[in-house]
Amino acid sequence: MRGVRKLAAVCVGFSAAVFAAHYLLSPDMLISAAAVCAAMGILGFAFRKNTRLRIVLLFFAAAVGFLGYKYNVDTFLAPCEEMADREVTLNAVVTAYPEERKSCTLLYVRFCDDALPKTDGVLFDYSGSAASLCPGDEIRVDVKLRSAQTRYGEETDINISKGLCAVGYINGECRVTDHKNVSLMYLPKQIGHALGEKIREIFPESSEGFMLALLTGDRTDYYGDGKLSSSMSTAGLAHVVAVSGMHVAFLVGFLMAAMGRNRRSALMSIALVWAFVIMVGAPPSSVRAAVMQTMLLAAYLFRREYDNITVLSFAMAVILALNPFACGSISFQLSFGAMAGIMLFTQPLYVWLVEKVLVVRGRLRRLWDYLAGVLASSVAATVFTVPLIAAHFGYVSVLSPLANILCLWCISLLFCGGYVICAIGYIVPAVAKILAWIISYLVQYIALVVKWIADIPFSAVYVENKLTVLWLAASYAAFAAFLLLKRKHKISALIPIGVTVLGFAALIISLRISAANDPGTISIMDVGSGQCIAITSGNNAVAVDCGRGSISENPGDMLSSYLHANGRSYVDAVVLTHLHKDHANGVCKLLNSIEVGMLILPSEADEENGLLEEILAAADENNVSVAFIDRDCSYCFGEISLELYALEANSGALMLTADIGDYTMLVAGDAEKKAELELAEREDLSETDLLVVGHHGSKYSSCEEFLDEVNPEIAVISVGYNSYGHPTQEVLDRLEETEAEVYRTDLDGRFLLRLK
Repeated sequence: MRGVRKLAAVCVGFSAAVFAAHYLLSPDMLISAAAVCAAMGILGFAFRKNTRLRIVLLFFAAAVGFLGYKYNVDTFLAPCEEMADREVTLNAVVTAYPEERKSCTLLYVRFCDDALPKTDGVLFDYSGSAASLCPGDEIRVDVKLRSAQTRYGEETDINISKGLCAVGYINGECRVTDHKNVSLMYLPKQIGHALGEKIREIFPESSEGFMLALLTGDRTDYYGDGKLSSSMSTAGLAHVVAVSGMHVAFLVGFLMAAMGRNRRSALMSIALVWAFVIMVGAPPSSVRAAVMQTMLLAAYLFRREYDNITVLSFAMAVILALNPFACGSISFQLSFGAMAGIMLFTQPLYVWLVEKVLVVRGRLRRLWDYLAGVLASSVAATVFTVPLIAAHFGYVSVLSPLANILCLWCISLLFCGGYVICAIGYIVPAVAKILAWIISYLVQYIALVVKWIADIPFSAVYVENKLTVLWLAASYAAFAAFLLLKRKHKISALIPIGVTVLGFAALIISLRISAANDPGTISIMDVGSGQCIAITSGNNAVAVDCGRGSISENPGDMLSSYLHANGRSYVDAVVLTHLHKDHANGVCKLLNSIEVGMLILPSEADEENGLLEEILAAADENNVSVAFIDRDCSYCFGEISLELYALEANSGALMLTADIGDYTMLVAGDAEKKAELELAEREDLSETDLLVVGHHGSKYSSCEEFLDEVNPEIAVISVGYNSYGHPTQEVLDRLEETEAEVYRTDLDGRFLLRLK
C-alpha cells in the first residue's frame, strides 16, 4: 500500500500545481513557482526516509505541474490568442461529426497548418457547407479567428477546458482536399454516429432525445424538450444524461455480467470502455471513470493492490497531463468531487442507515438494502458537489436523493437495454422498434418523476439569497463538528440532521414572509446587451422581456433563479415588448422553470429564426395563456398595474408603463424616435419616475423631445458587450441634460430598487 500511496503523492502534487497555475498564478509566475517547488523538494531530503520520499515526490511533481502548464500556454494557447481577429486560410482535419445548431454548424477540427500550432479548435459555419463533413476529412478553409478565452466580452475557459485553443468563423465554404475517414482513430466516432442514426430510427420521438443523450452523449435533441431538461436540472438528475462515470460503471457491470468475471472479459471490458469514452467525446468525467475502471481491472488481472485514493488522484493527473486547462471544466470538478464523496462517505452512511436508522429483516431486507445503498451514495456524492453546483449554477437541488432513489434503477435498465435494442435493430428492426416502444415507458416515467419533483415548492433553493448560503454553511459546520467530535463525545447524528432540517424550514418561512411583505421591487437584470425586468409586490410578480444573457447562463434561468431566491414560484404575467433575441431568447427557459399565468405578446411581431413558434410551443406545454396585443390595453395584478401601448410607429412591438402604487416606470423597448414622439403626444408621461432607456442606448432612441416630456428621476440602460457602440455618447449626453441619475447594467450590474 505504501508504494501506491507514493504514486498518490506524485499525482496530488502535480494536480495541485495545475489548479494553482490555472486559478491563482499568471503565466509569468509559473517558472518561479516551479523553482520554489523544486527548492522545497530538495529541502525534503532533510527528513526521514518515508516522509522524505513523499515530500520530494510531492514538490518535484508540483514543479513539473507548473512547467507543464507553462508549456501548454506558450506552445498552444498563446500563439492562437495572438492570431485573434485575423483572417487566414488554414488546413485542418475534421475530428468529429459536425453539430447542427439553430443558426450555424459547429465543426471540430485539428489544425495542421504552419500558421497555427497543431491544436484542436472549433469553427462556426453559417454557410451550411460543413454539415456534410465527416471525421478524417482534410479541409482548407478561410477563417476569421477570435480568442478562445473570451466570448461576448467576458473571460471564459469553456473552450480551453475542452482542449479547444483556437476558435473561428468560416468565411465562404469548406474545401475538402482529402478523405481519410477510414481509420481506427475515427472508428469510435463513426460507430457513435451510426448508433445515433439507429436510435432515431427505432425509438419513438418522445424518447429519442433522452436515449440519444444517455447512450451517445448527444444532447441536442434532449435540450429540444425544454420542460424535461429544466426539470431534470431542478430535480438534480441532469447528470444521468451527461455521459459520466456512472455510465462507464453501467457498461463494465453489464459486460462482466454478460461475459463472466475472468481475464478475457476484463481485457475486453477495458477495450470497450475506452471505445465508448472516445465515441461520446471523452468528457473528463468519463475519462476519469475509464482510468479508474482500467486500473481496477488491471489490478484484478495482475493481482496487484488497488487503492481508491491513489487511483482517483492518478486519474486526475492523467487528464491534466493531457490537457491542464481541463481543471476549469465544471464536468471535471463535479466528477472528481462526487467520486471523492462516494469513496469517503458511502460505506459509513450505508452502515448507519441499515444498522442504526432502520433494521429490516425478512423479505423486505433486499429492498431496504437497495434503497439505503442508493440514498447513501447519493448523499455522499453531494458532500463536495453541492458547493460546486451552488457556485457554478446558483442553486442546490434539495430533493436530488429522492430523484436518484426513484429513477436510478430504470436509468441502468435504459442504458443497458438501449444498447441491446440497438444491436437487435441491426438484425431485426421490427422487433427492435417494439422493444424500443416498450422501454420508452421508462423514459416517460422519469419525465413524470422529475417534473413532479421540480414542481414541488423549494425543491431547489438558490444561493442568490444570502439566507440560503447561511443555511448551507450552518449545515456543513454542524456535520463537520459531528465528524470531529462523535467518537470522543458520542454525539448523535440526529443533531446535525436536525440543524439542517430546522434551518431549511426557517429558510422557507423567511422567504415566504419576505415575499408576502414586499412593498414593491423593480429589478433590471444584468443580462448583457439584452433586457430582462422583474416587478414584484406582495405575492404578485410580472416580468418584462427576457433576453440575451451571459456566456454561461440563459436569461430565463437568471430571472427564474432571482424569483425563486426571493421566495416566488409564480409569475402573474410575462410581457414581451418585441420578439428579437435580445428581448426574448430566454422566455422558453423561464416558462419551463417557473409557473406563469399569462404571456403577453405584441401582435404581428417581427420574430427571429422561428422564435415565436418556440415560445408558443413552450406556453402550450406549460398551460400558459397567451394574449396578442394590437391596441392599447391595461392589466392589473394586485398592486402592479400595466399600461401597454401598441403604437402605429412601433408596429409589432410594445411600449409600457408599470405602476406600483404611486411609482411609475416606463419601458421603451426598442422604440425609436418616431414611436417615442407618438407616445409623448398621446399620453401624459410627466409622472414617470424611472425610465428604462430604449434600444440599449442606441442613438436612434431617447430623443430630446421625448426625454423632456418624461423627465425621469432615474434612467437605466440595460446594456453589455456589443459591436454597435451602445450606449452612444449622444444618448448619454441627452440623459445628462435631464439631470436624471443614470445607471448602466454593464458598469453597475443589476439595478435593484426597493420601494418603501
